[in-house]
Amino acid sequence: MGAPAGRAAAEARVMARRLTSATSAPVLLHGEEDTAWSVLETAAEFGLDARIGIEDSLTLPNGAPAEGNAPLVTTARKILRRGRGRLTP
Repeated sequence: MGAPAGRAAAEARVMARRLTSATSAPVLLHGEEDTAWSVLETAAEFGLDARIGIEDSLTLPNGAPAEGNAPLVTTARKILRRGRGRLTP
């Protein structure tokens, strides 16, 4: 995980802890570009909602180009299933 992604995941963890302790409202974590996948993994870790789409990231976690939304969503669902998170449309 690169520096921006690592920082984003750490900041997302802090925000997730603060928000989930302060409210019972749903919390959605969302990253963009280099941070999209690390933030999505954090959402899975905390059991929070997440979103992903071609407007968020043009690449899959391994750096391969995404050929549209379907591969992004399929990959995100696999990550979220390993955790407790949910993909929000």
